[in-house]
Amino acid sequence: MALESGRRGLARSVVAIGPAGLWEEHPPPHVPYVFGALRFAAPRFPNVLKAAVRAGLFREAAFAVPISVGCRQMPADDAVRVVEDLARSRAFEATFEASRSPFSGPDIAVPVTVAFGDRDYIVTRSSPYRNGLPAHTRWFTMKGWGHVPMWVDSIGVSRLILKGTA
Repeated sequence: MALESGRRGLARSVVAIGPAGLWEEHPPPHVPYVFGALRFAAPRFPNVLKAAVRAGLFREAAFAVPISVGCRQMPADDAVRVVEDLARSRAFEATFEASRSPFSGPDIAVPVTVAFGDRDYIVTRSSPYRNGLPAHTRWFTMKGWGHVPMWVDSIGVSRLILKGTA
């Protein structure tokens, strides 16, 4: 969304963390299976998943790959909300399908900062296709970050955003 806002001229700067779409042709082959399994389980077994994600070890097991390694640091109530949102989402499939196409924004004029976690198992290190963004893009690989690092390193995420929007 941040990259698209930059492409449409709606943003003065862009900071994207583990953005989907930065691949040459399609996402890594495991991604549809990972999210498909979660999407299948959430509406069919919500009480089991909610009980499981309340415990740090099980939260880590359920969310490590699709969200982030270190998810046991996520508050249990937030993890339950993730399960509820996933179960109720009416636009999950459409949003997921829209993110499968490669993003192209080499003409984005505003400053662009892109960060990937070194422990992101959704958008893997081999995925980012740098030619889809402008030459002035600043690229970062963040140590210890997974795909959604906000719970694992909220201070680091905040610093990156402040740096990218300065």
